[in-house]
Amino acid sequence: MSGGPRLLPTLVALLAGCAAPGRDAPAAHEEAVPGAAIERSLRRAALDDDLAGRGAVRAWRCCGWPSVEDRRAVARAVELACLSYRVSGDAAWVDAARGWLELLRAGARDDRAAGLTVIALVRLHEVTGEAPLLREALAGGAALGDGAADGLVARVDRGLAALALFEVTGDPGWLALAREVAAGLPAGATDDEDCAAARLLLRLHAVDDDPRWRAAAERRLDRQVFVSAADGLARDELALAPLSIVVTGPPGDPMVDALLAAARRCYLPRGAVLRLPPGERYPDLGRAAAFLAGPDGWTSAPIEDPAALRGAVDAHLRE
Repeated sequence: MSGGPRLLPTLVALLAGCAAPGRDAPAAHEEAVPGAAIERSLRRAALDDDLAGRGAVRAWRCCGWPSVEDRRAVARAVELACLSYRVSGDAAWVDAARGWLELLRAGARDDRAAGLTVIALVRLHEVTGEAPLLREALAGGAALGDGAADGLVARVDRGLAALALFEVTGDPGWLALAREVAAGLPAGATDDEDCAAARLLLRLHAVDDDPRWRAAAERRLDRQVFVSAADGLARDELALAPLSIVVTGPPGDPMVDALLAAARRCYLPRGAVLRLPPGERYPDLGRAAAFLAGPDGWTSAPIEDPAALRGAVDAHLRE
């Protein structure tokens, strides 16, 4: 659905009206920023399910404007607005993400939201290319601490933040931290905790292609007792084959940066955007190129035009 011909004609306009600043607080039965429901609907909509697109609209409508005191909800809203931009292609969502980020910065420090705040900064940097956002994310990542006293959800946030920083910087230290966090996760005390852990494990599997992470995620989901949006989102990810974009090329080549910028604006239901040195895993073409990378070593032909990248991703997702 990402800009494709089956895009619901009114979806972008409806979504843009659902999460605007100044919304009243949700009713008592409503959840502020029901992230799993929104993300699951947007993912299905991106795979050309028009009914799911309407579900995304309903999910955004039922969430109120997050309170500045709930920094986890505000940080999640930034991330979801960036996801909505990737799915719809509507730059109004970037403006919405900026608004939520200002709200996030205005609140008092809350260590429980530290990991999600790093993720929010990285996601907005990815769709805008603004360097100050990345510097702020790196500073936040360095301040996350060792996580020894954190609960499971905070550890998952920390692992996902480390993965996000690895994806955008290529620094192997962040990948090593994500692996360390994932390997040390305790058993979840609730279904939602195990769902959160499973999502970290599945994202790590998509990044480094180690089947042990997927198997660990599957074991956690097998223990689920209740069906929830979080459970459905994690199971959707388990069923999807990973699809990542790998960019390679000579150091300092501006086309590498152009391909990375285009890749980071693409919607990947389960995958990452990675930069690798020439000749590592892919042939050194002597020029910049992007490859779609799937399971079992599958790769596409090289893509050298940034403008063609989104169409190639959309076509592959609809196969």
